[in-house]
Amino acid sequence: QYAALRIHCVKKFLTAKLQPESMVLMLQKEVAERIVGSTTLTTGGAKTKESILSISVKVYGEPEYIRTVKRVCFRPIPNVDSAVIAIKKISRDFFKIHDSRFTIQELEKTFFKIVKVGFALKRNKLSNTLDLPARLRESFGEGDGWVMPSRRVAAVVVRSNQNKRSS
Repeated sequence: QYAALRIHCVKKFLTAKLQPESMVLMLQKEVAERIVGSTTLTTGGAKTKESILSISVKVYGEPEYIRTVKRVCFRPIPNVDSAVIAIKKISRDFFKIHDSRFTIQELEKTFFKIVKVGFALKRNKLSNTLDLPARLRESFGEGDGWVMPSRRVAAVVVRSNQNKRSS
């Protein structure tokens, strides 16, 4: 239940009509690492898997891990460490560079529909999960598209907004 609230609150700011330019958040360390995509001792040095929240953050901004806050800094002492992250350069640029036949709102809505369906069926490849109208299917395909249908949604890599803005 807490996870749903966290996703809802962060996404509310990221998708607002008047978006903030940046945000600073304190979250559970594991959640922060997943958002940033860090490789640490807690994940055994392996790249963390994506989540709905981490993908949402990466399409709207650039997450940066700031610091770990040890659990002993809180009263009562929680079971896990926390972390501070920053989300910088928040914008809708990710949705602006694609097919101009669609509105930003239509692309945003479709993108998150794909993400939600993909996570609901985590073991399936996106190509087996997507039921998109033909006119949208091209914009979400291999190569220059947003997603790679031959992969599972948790393994999809969202290209950074910084690379897209310079294109």
